[in-house]
Amino acid sequence: PTPTPTPTPSPTPNPTPQVPQYCSSGGTSGPTFSEVLDFSAAGPPPQAPFAITVRIRTSSQSTQEIVGWGAGDQRANCVEFRLRAGNLEYGEHDGFHWRSVSASPALSLTDGSWHAVAVIRLAHGAVRLYSA
Repeated sequence: PTPTPTPTPSPTPNPTPQVPQYCSSGGTSGPTFSEVLDFSAAGPPPQAPFAITVRIRTSSQSTQEIVGWGAGDQRANCVEFRLRAGNLEYGEHDGFHWRSVSASPALSLTDGSWHAVAVIRLAHGAVRLYSA
């Protein structure tokens, strides 16, 4: 007798990924405070060189932190990559001094469009900010 073929199960369709919707015209500019990720056991910021790239969309002129990490007391080893009045800014606190750099000429990234932004921290200390 001819063997009966075993039916191949149809693959389970992948669910459509949920794309987060963040808005900044008086509303939420990211997750609510209770939804923010807190890595309390995380170590200090990465050693240079490193790069951080993200896509952002906002229409708010308020200061908005894109990525930040460091000590809860805002002192040693704090790092922030943020928007200030629509311009990119990157800053570090080494335990003694806060040092920051802003994009120059100033950018205007608060037009409600998506923008790819990046900060590159080189090993010798130089910082480069990019937007596309």
